[in-house]
Amino acid sequence: MREQFGVGIHCHHNVLVEVIEGLTERETYIRESKPAREQGLRLRLIAIFPDERLPLELQPLVAAARDAWAKRKPLEDGYEAKVKPFEDDYEAKVKLLDDDYEAKRKPLDDDYRAKRKPLEDAYRAKRKALADAYEAKRKALDEDYRAKCKALDEAMARFMPQLVALHAELCPDCPWDGHTIFSKKEAGA
Repeated sequence: MREQFGVGIHCHHNVLVEVIEGLTERETYIRESKPAREQGLRLRLIAIFPDERLPLELQPLVAAARDAWAKRKPLEDGYEAKVKPFEDDYEAKVKLLDDDYEAKRKPLDDDYRAKRKPLEDAYRAKRKALADAYEAKRKALDEDYRAKCKALDEAMARFMPQLVALHAELCPDCPWDGHTIFSKKEAGA
């Protein structure tokens, strides 16, 4: 399985090196949201540095931040899975009301709002209990994760010259110009 968390290169067109959480999600976002003319280059260049190629002082900091992220991820995924049925149910009910409303429009506007409010209230009530429990569980994990990421960010700043050199070695045909992966010619196209 590909690493999802680490020190990434070209995760964004205008940032050479950064910590990335969820490489696959970023690649999916690029495929779904970026212009077709940019996708090939973005997907070819985006990567996570192999931990063993990072400066030695950076390696344990990356590992600690990755462990903290990994502890948080199941909680986040579980929360999203529990909320999804409420969202789906809510959206399905609202869609039926929306369709009816659009067909009859103005005379039913007040009736529509009256029918929708209890659905919204029930949805918010169901989701609030989950959100409160999620936030309570996540707070300590977030603090630990932020502390580890802060240490990692500080170390990455110290080792940026080595990371830039490593990038040059691992990505020899890269169009990075110090600001972006897209040349002025490509930007104007």
